[in-house]
Amino acid sequence: MSDVRDFGRERSAIAEAVARRVGGDRAAVAEILDGIAGAFSAPLHRAAVDLLPGALGAAFGGGTFGTRVMVEGCLDAVRELSARATLIIAPTHASNLDSIVLGLVLGRAGMPPFAYAAGKHIFRNRLLAAVMRRLGAYCLDPDRRDRLYLRVVQVYANELVARGYHTVVFPSGTRCRSGEVESAVKLGLLGAAVHVARPIAIVPVTINYQVVLEAEPLIAYYLAGRAHERIVGDELFVWGRLGHTARRLSRLDQRVVIRFGEPIDPRADEGPWRPRVARALTTAYRRDSVFLATHIVARALHDLDHAELPGATVLAAIESTHAALAADPALGRPWRGLDPATPSAVLAAALHAWASWHRTPPAIQRGESVAVAARDLLLFYRNRTAHIPA
Repeated sequence: MSDVRDFGRERSAIAEAVARRVGGDRAAVAEILDGIAGAFSAPLHRAAVDLLPGALGAAFGGGTFGTRVMVEGCLDAVRELSARATLIIAPTHASNLDSIVLGLVLGRAGMPPFAYAAGKHIFRNRLLAAVMRRLGAYCLDPDRRDRLYLRVVQVYANELVARGYHTVVFPSGTRCRSGEVESAVKLGLLGAAVHVARPIAIVPVTINYQVVLEAEPLIAYYLAGRAHERIVGDELFVWGRLGHTARRLSRLDQRVVIRFGEPIDPRADEGPWRPRVARALTTAYRRDSVFLATHIVARALHDLDHAELPGATVLAAIESTHAALAADPALGRPWRGLDPATPSAVLAAALHAWASWHRTPPAIQRGESVAVAARDLLLFYRNRTAHIPA
């Protein structure tokens, strides 16, 4: 079975196969492919897997990568499956960090390298773009909607899977603007899972953040009715902002829980594959959602619907909210690390995490009371639990 480590040897053959299948103006197809195609460097991949976890552990609040990025679910089964089937990892998408964090988790687990799609805006930093391409990323331009471009992208992704390349595809197509768990998915790039002859498995994955670094612009676009527009100006890792981003990261208190769901066989049942796979993915996303302190406290404060409340009232609401979010495993559950936590500890964790990154946090302690300071941000974090009835 091939994977992206073979890309250097197969790049020309892949380009020729795509051009042949797309047809038409080969020069135009070749120009699009030059802008899309990824690459791979085995030494760089090994260095990234060895060195980046320590850097991210420090950036996420200190300690090791494993204490800041927790893995749950059936990763062992997925690793075993990768030896006999081509995997399409299908994660939720909340942050530009998703590909990096998920890629490190897969690499540290001993999985083979994955090809993955990344938006063009992430490639604006030339150094970061060069690194990402050599780690298996291929570049997609969300602003291009012409038929030829979309056809080349689809055939390119299909060709990678047909050759056995394990691939990461974000079915939402873009970061979720509202903060909710994805309830709708785009299956264009997942069509390769149905239309190739080799064994295929789609693996749903939820990526759950205590703090979403881009939360302010995401919720602002959502509330302005611009959820489908590309967000401009929120890139943290571009020249001119790296120093500022590094200073902010030095204060960040981050936790991430990545949960691997049960693999989906896209050809297991009769009938149209699109509604079946879409339903399986969105069901898995809800079931495998993990709620951290920021989600629990945001839900409690949002449901109380007051600008400021006595601390005792808030703590009682946090206790009941924590229990309610754990009541139905089909709709997700609070992070296990919070199981022994008291309501006051959950509140303290949320307030500290928010204040570590957001200039105006969703809520603050004000004497013996808790006050809502940024209602839009509070809504963003509350929305992670929006699929659970009040």
